[in-house]
Amino acid sequence: MKGIAYHRGSFTFEGLLYIILGIAGLVLCGMFSEHAQLIYGLVFLGSCVVTAIRSFASVAVPGFLLSLLAALVYLIAGIWLVSATPYSVDGLILFLALLFWIQGVIDLLVSLQRFETSNWGLMFIGGIIVIVLAFIIWIQTGMVSAWTISVLVGINYFVYAVATLLTSMTAIKPQAQHQDAPSSTDSEAGGHH
Repeated sequence: MKGIAYHRGSFTFEGLLYIILGIAGLVLCGMFSEHAQLIYGLVFLGSCVVTAIRSFASVAVPGFLLSLLAALVYLIAGIWLVSATPYSVDGLILFLALLFWIQGVIDLLVSLQRFETSNWGLMFIGGIIVIVLAFIIWIQTGMVSAWTISVLVGINYFVYAVATLLTSMTAIKPQAQHQDAPSSTDSEAGGHH
């Protein structure tokens, strides 16, 4: 089964687009905080598309089904936020806290499925950070503005993007068996160089 190293491009694509989505959400929510719910909804719909594309481009990588689950969670969250009656800031904060908690748990589970790889810990640490962010968002209910939450959303996207980019950059392709060792035909033929 081919791993992350063979799908490096799709993971890099996902990481870069998550940086763009995080920056877009951060900047737009800062500029148009009264429309934060709509902006988050659109960002989550974008996340759904990016995650689904990367998932289908790397079906053989462990965590495929969990990645599809993450895309589905982003789809549901995006549709809900775009189409629902506007939440209060507190309602939006609680919604985002729940969404981030789910995302963090999925990230932890994906990392455990990739335990055999040399870089599984990056996603594991990212999942823990996202769960901590969910807790921070949840305890801030009633005390913060949409802008503060935007910063935490941006941090969440940045953490995931960095974990994904580092995972793709550090993935090692399996080497051909003993490339440096002389082949059996060389040694049988007395092929010393």
